[in-house]
Amino acid sequence: EFASNWLKNLSQSFLYGYIPLYEELNESREKGNSPRWKYDMHLNEIGNELFANSMFGYLETKLN
Repeated sequence: EFASNWLKNLSQSFLYGYIPLYEELNESREKGNSPRWKYDMHLNEIGNELFANSMFGYLETKLN
């Protein structure tokens, strides 16, 4: 969480975008839907969908 907060503050200072994806990944995991593969830390189908939806939502707000 420290790194995420640091990146968020850095993005505000340098005026670039930031998506707090970790929040959605953590929420999914807490609900029993792991967003990562069991034997490595890559995103599985659930994680990729969360990432895609977050990216789409971010771009939708920035490009409109």
